[in-house]
Amino acid sequence: MAVTDHEENVRRSAEAAKEFVEWYYSQLNQGKPVCSAYVDKNKSYQSASIKADITINGSPPITPEEWDAKLLSQRSPQTPSQPSTDPTTTNLMISPKVHFEIDSYDVHVINADYRAGATPAQLEKFGTKPGVRMMLMLSVSGSVAFGTTTGGSGDFDRAAATTTKQHLNDTFILVPNWDALSRAGSRNTRRYLVFSHTYRAY
Repeated sequence: MAVTDHEENVRRSAEAAKEFVEWYYSQLNQGKPVCSAYVDKNKSYQSASIKADITINGSPPITPEEWDAKLLSQRSPQTPSQPSTDPTTTNLMISPKVHFEIDSYDVHVINADYRAGATPAQLEKFGTKPGVRMMLMLSVSGSVAFGTTTGGSGDFDRAAATTTKQHLNDTFILVPNWDALSRAGSRNTRRYLVFSHTYRAY
């Protein structure tokens, strides 16, 4: 039996969600920037004056660069407020550690024929092929652990760190990466970009 357009959209949206979640939270756990995941860095969306809307814990919207800076500040080394009397540890820095752990995610196609930001040539190229021009809503739930360890900068060690753990909910609206879709051999480029992002930790 032939696969319907709806079934193809569901299959491809699930693949896109898995790909995005694995990349995004891997970046966060490695302390790497994520601003490239947002439409602001994409030529097609820049030409259309389309920018991402990022809301963190109910604060006013910020830019992808400000979000990266906020994430970086959580990991910036700090000197101890009460230096140890042990001369061998006086110069140790406190390195905040942040670890995101995803419990589940869910994705829905909210527009199977998304067009914003695409050129007429791009729209003509992709036609009405299912699973390509989708706008997706991705909901992610899990936890984020904030811990501190002294000295070094190794991986997050929950056993060794003094840890505060919070629940998190991330909601993303993802849209097609027109630049990547237009280029041959763009397999390693993200196929979807963040148009809207709401983050809540509690």
